[in-house]
Amino acid sequence: MRTGCQWALIVAGLALWAEAAEPGARIVGLRTDQVRHAPGGKVRIAIEVANDRSEAFRGELRWTVRNLADEVAAGAMPLWLPAGGTGSRRLDWVAPRADFTGYGVDVDLREDSGGVDQASVAVDVSSDWTRFPRYGFFSDYGPDQSDEEIARRVRAMARYHLNAVQFYDWMYTHDRLLKRAADGSLAPEWTDWAGRTISADVLRKKVAAAHRAGMAALAYGLMYGDSGGDRPERLEWAAFREPGQSEWDQVESHPRTNAFLFVMDVTNENWRRQLFAEFRAAIREFGFDGLHLDNLGARQLYRRGSAAAIEERTAFPAFIAAAKRALPGIRVLHNDVMGNYRDEIAKSEADVYYQEVWGRETYQELRDAILDAQAAADGKKAVVLAAYIHKHEPEPRSEWIDDAAARLLDAAIFANGGFHLELGEGAELLVHEYFPIRHPRARPSLQLALRANYDALVRHQNLLSHAPGGNLRDATPGARISSDSHALDKNARSESIWTVVKVREGEYDLVNLINLCGVDVLWRNRSEPPRPQRNIRLKYRLDRAVRQVWWATPDDGLARPRPLEFREGRDADGYFVEVEIPSLEYWDLVVFDQRRP
Repeated sequence: MRTGCQWALIVAGLALWAEAAEPGARIVGLRTDQVRHAPGGKVRIAIEVANDRSEAFRGELRWTVRNLADEVAAGAMPLWLPAGGTGSRRLDWVAPRADFTGYGVDVDLREDSGGVDQASVAVDVSSDWTRFPRYGFFSDYGPDQSDEEIARRVRAMARYHLNAVQFYDWMYTHDRLLKRAADGSLAPEWTDWAGRTISADVLRKKVAAAHRAGMAALAYGLMYGDSGGDRPERLEWAAFREPGQSEWDQVESHPRTNAFLFVMDVTNENWRRQLFAEFRAAIREFGFDGLHLDNLGARQLYRRGSAAAIEERTAFPAFIAAAKRALPGIRVLHNDVMGNYRDEIAKSEADVYYQEVWGRETYQELRDAILDAQAAADGKKAVVLAAYIHKHEPEPRSEWIDDAAARLLDAAIFANGGFHLELGEGAELLVHEYFPIRHPRARPSLQLALRANYDALVRHQNLLSHAPGGNLRDATPGARISSDSHALDKNARSESIWTVVKVREGEYDLVNLINLCGVDVLWRNRSEPPRPQRNIRLKYRLDRAVRQVWWATPDDGLARPRPLEFREGRDADGYFVEVEIPSLEYWDLVVFDQRRP
């Protein structure tokens, strides 16, 4: 009998987090040398170990590389550590030549008496970051940042496998991006619109550090902003609020009161030419790889002295195309604020579809946003959501981001095939559309949990992410899945286990289980941790027999595949498989392998 969400306790000892291991010999760090590796290239993995015992440790490090549940490579290396000592080892592995593939590297610390500790990390082997855009941000370029601090922040971001970084609000003004000295040379520092000091040297070093880690660097820029003075510099280029207007105080501005930013006509060729020249100079000066184009959301504006409206629905895609022509070889992302022009931007020349989420407040609406954008792009673009947790929290705000809400938000986005702009400046999380505002902040416990989520995202990317050419489809509506022990729901509803199903035809079915027991479905809200569930019996119907079933969860800090016993059967409705999932805390993945031997 279905009994709804169950009260349960996770089995003690399930989570073997490297950083949370009991005192003794332990793995204290596992890190890849790059966030993305070339097919056929060398992957270097650093393993850091410590021995807190009062006697020496003798054992070995056993390692296994897996593509999903298939072993790709394995080996072992002896390890000796003195009492109280630390050490490091390096694992070198040559990646297969298959492009756009995720792997997991699992390391076990062992001695004669058995296992001592475990750690896992993911590896992305992809020739292009836009297939799986794990997008982060920088927004701080103050001169007080040392080389060591810059390296620390990039190293922390690399541990989440972020492969592209938006450099937010780095410019002098929105239309004159670089401040020049009297002799025309680049000024060493400038003050941005908010009064913050921007160091050209720190900006350059952050771009270089991102490149060293394998991250693409994208320069933020507003498509149509003049913020250099108290009046527009070129009135004939401006965009006006009403038909026939022509005076400077009738130009659209942001904010409307005490305006510092005037909106230009995004279709004006002279405006475009000036702005593209500024971007070109910035790319040459700092080494940016592309642009992140922003706007103020849908506006009905007019050319100077004209009744002709500026049709943003077509003008924005045209601007993207013009930027590509003016700056050959760059990548371009565009913020489709609220999804106002989803169909047009999804089909534009933007390399990734990016949407800033407003007005979609439930987990189910996030799923809809991702799937609608994928459909609009004809499956040719990955989807990134900028979803600001706790954005509408009343004052005084809490000091800390809610761990449970952030973990559920990532599970909702990742399980439905999307990506999330949320991490930057080390391991800080976005809570506001103005990126330098980073309060509340993430606890170390949340940073650790999200690292596990990103490891799960990368190692299972071929079953999670609707990347172009990935032969993956969402099969949730038609999935035939049931449980006689727990309440399942294909829609994100409280007091249920949300099931999201992906299919790689003839190979794998993936069932995501997201725990909404004891929580609401408003993703910005603070939340108690969902009530852990245990012994979840699933009955899943397929069109062909399975060869194996396995289960993985980032909630244990590892996201390793664990084989599940299963029972096959047939009835009047066809072939089915029955399994029992040991536990569910936040997010589990259950994989039915249907490949032929």
